[in-house]
Amino acid sequence: AAQAMGYKVCVLDPDPNSPAGAVAEKHIQADYVDHQALKEMAACCSSVSTEFENVPAQALDELESMGVFVAPRSSCVSIAQNRIAEKKFLATWKSETNIGPAPYFVIEHDADLAHVPIELFPGILKTARMGYDGKGQATVYNPEELTTAWSQFGRVPCVLEKRMDLDFEVSALVVRGYDDAVVAYPVSQNIHRDGILHTSTVPAPSLKPAQQKKIIDVIKKYVTKNTKLVGYSSTFWNSNVFGVPKGTNNKVFETINNYIKTVSPDVKIAYGGVKSVEFERMI
Repeated sequence: AAQAMGYKVCVLDPDPNSPAGAVAEKHIQADYVDHQALKEMAACCSSVSTEFENVPAQALDELESMGVFVAPRSSCVSIAQNRIAEKKFLATWKSETNIGPAPYFVIEHDADLAHVPIELFPGILKTARMGYDGKGQATVYNPEELTTAWSQFGRVPCVLEKRMDLDFEVSALVVRGYDDAVVAYPVSQNIHRDGILHTSTVPAPSLKPAQQKKIIDVIKKYVTKNTKLVGYSSTFWNSNVFGVPKGTNNKVFETINNYIKTVSPDVKIAYGGVKSVEFERMI
């Protein structure tokens, strides 16, 4: 996208077969936190972004310290790449919006297992870092299965999230520009298979216009306008807002709880013949 707009591109990626690196004017093959590689990148780039949220936040900090304009900033990325930090961030919305994370419990030590509320079962155990597209996740139905799953994950920090019986899930994509202008894309409705996104339908067929407006207003206010985390960066937040429990006649955002799952300051790619302008918006 940047090349089509007339820019030259430098890619830092440890993968020798990096798809972006193969077509960029320059590919620096090195670890994301390699100081010399970051210094080389800073020397030839006036601005830097990341295509996914698991690039170490410290790499973005170091680039910014070298005078490079970085968006999204590390303060955004550090939340999106850690489910524990993400849940705590999203929980701050609950009192004012009636939208917050599903019930959850943080597990970091053996002793935590004895204090898991029984009402969180069945639940989904998720690693705090690096889990994506069904990876780093396990459904557990009781404390014994939880203990086994946590051991299989290498006893790394995790979040146990109550499995919710929901009508539907939607995603709201909002971008804030360097000039503070905020643009919202139409809300999409998602279907997952085996923990992986299968389809997204736009406009969301289960939402009414007033409900879509409520979602967008919440994301604009709590993610782009009223948080220091975004600052003045061009940041895409892909916020997956869960709908209502089954049997409640789709009274979304009225009197019952709704749940928000994730925030991701990265660019999602559109498939299936849909023209994606997200990369251009980001640039």
